[in-house]
Amino acid sequence: MAVYFPLDITEWTFTIKPVGSPGWRMREQAAKRALGTQEVLHHRGNCLVRRQRLDPGEATRWHRDPYHRVTVVLSGDLISIEFRDGGDTLTWKVTPGEVGWVEPSDRVHRAVNVGTQPFEEIVTFFLDRSDAEPQPEDDSP
Repeated sequence: MAVYFPLDITEWTFTIKPVGSPGWRMREQAAKRALGTQEVLHHRGNCLVRRQRLDPGEATRWHRDPYHRVTVVLSGDLISIEFRDGGDTLTWKVTPGEVGWVEPSDRVHRAVNVGTQPFEEIVTFFLDRSDAEPQPEDDSP
C-alpha cells in the first residue's frame, strides 16, 4: 500500500553548490527554506533573552545584528555564517556550554546549521530601547 503526502513547495529555495563542497549534502537535504524556532524567555526593559534552535540544514532569515549580545551554546556541532554580500562563509565547530560576547554588525548574514546535531543557543540582547528588534530581518535580494 502506497501512502502519499501533500507537498507544498511554495516556500522552497534552492542553492546550487558543487558536490563535495563544504556542507553540500546538508544544503541538498535542506533545500526547503527552514527558519528554525525562536522563543523569547525574558524581556524587561532593554534586555531580551531568547532561545533559538536550528535543526541540521535549517537557516535563520537574513538579518543584521545591531546590538551587543551574549550567547550560550546548549547543543550543536557545526555552524556556518553566510553573508548576503557574497563574502567568505565562516564555519566553526561549536561546543555545548560555549559562551561568547558578540559585537554589533550591520553586515547582512544568516546562520546555517551545517552539522549533524540540532543547534540550540540562549542569547541575551542588550537593546537601545525596549521595543527594538534584536535582529532586524533583511529579505532584500
